[in-house]
Amino acid sequence: MKQCFRSDDDFVRWLRLFNGFYEHDQKWTATRANKLHIDEMGREIKPGEIYYKQDLGGPHYFKLSRASMEKLLSLVFSQSQTMPLLGGRLADEHDAERLAMSKRSADIMDQVHQRMGLSSVK
Repeated sequence: MKQCFRSDDDFVRWLRLFNGFYEHDQKWTATRANKLHIDEMGREIKPGEIYYKQDLGGPHYFKLSRASMEKLLSLVFSQSQTMPLLGGRLADEHDAERLAMSKRSADIMDQVHQRMGLSSVK
């Protein structure tokens, strides 16, 4: 199986595409291990290493070591032309939604400040 990435930048790009398939609160995020973990594929994550986790609600989450995440990304994207395109489209849509929401929030705060006689935040 060929790798989808040759550098950390490639890895980050493929992770962004993969996260396109998930809602904001379910995206895979990087975190640093404070203790020894065993990931979902049985690999060790040592203290201080970066690993990737997906929140399942409450104290529960999936965790994958960098090596396991690389394997997963390769399995999902390496043999398909459609999956990277779809993941990219979904990731772009999520980014646009977050940007629009941020702008709406700023506009609302501006209106509140104007009604209170405060200067604009912009």
